[in-house]
Amino acid sequence: KAKAKGKAAAKPAEDGEEARPKGKAKAKASLKGQILQDIENRNVDEVIAEVMAEIKNCEQTIADAESAETAAETEVMKAQTNLAEATVGVEEAKKNEEIALGRLRDLKVTKAEAARKAQAAEDDKVETAKKLKILELEFEGRDQKVQLEEAKRKAQEAQEAAKKMLEESKRKEKEAADALKASRAEQAAKEAQALQEHAEADKSGAAARKDKKAADKAAEKEMQLEMKHIDSARLQRDKERQQKLREAMGKGRGKGLKALTDGSSPAKRGAPLPVAETAPEKVARVGTAGDDVD
Repeated sequence: KAKAKGKAAAKPAEDGEEARPKGKAKAKASLKGQILQDIENRNVDEVIAEVMAEIKNCEQTIADAESAETAAETEVMKAQTNLAEATVGVEEAKKNEEIALGRLRDLKVTKAEAARKAQAAEDDKVETAKKLKILELEFEGRDQKVQLEEAKRKAQEAQEAAKKMLEESKRKEKEAADALKASRAEQAAKEAQALQEHAEADKSGAAARKDKKAADKAAEKEMQLEMKHIDSARLQRDKERQQKLREAMGKGRGKGLKALTDGSSPAKRGAPLPVAETAPEKVARVGTAGDDVD
């Protein structure tokens, strides 16, 4: 657009005419007045050629935006490939996710640049459409109407192409976001599986510890019961000896007493172990303590 205005400003100088200073009123002139001033004393074909050149510039801008979109699509395919290969371990999935996020940010930047270029092309197209409309009204009835219609058609095609390019960019962005969401879901599933396996392993170890604890408790109770039987047997033997001693002292008087006094007395042979008298209470206390171990 600036190039066309430069040509229009340079044309009077080439014809030998002096450039006229423009005042504030001229600067605020309408678009129609500006166009009429630009085409004043000029060939209609030349003006149409300049308009067509502007349209070609718009088409070139759209082509550049399409090239950028193609590059963005290639990056999206690469990102999808990387996400598909991110299946080895949770840490590897995190790394690939970070890479995918970086590329997604780059794609958003590319999309924004493509949208900006498309908007610029749209603005140029609107400006060109205004000029074409004014030219169509001014050159109505001339043979150049066919060329104007063709220019309008191309401008419409440029608008449609820019619109399709923007829609395609949005679709690619959605696909990249879906791929990222799938990667995160896969990572969460792997983490949940790892936690479950750890919990199951810990559960097996706890069961083994519980079984061992129960076995130790049973063995301790069995030992306490055996000690109780031994103490009971000792008490019973002591009672029998005391009973025999009383019987011997009551019936024998002489011979029996002498036989008993000649032999070793129970006190001299050795008194019963103290454990025998207090064994039941101690066994009960030990059993209670064994129950408190758990």
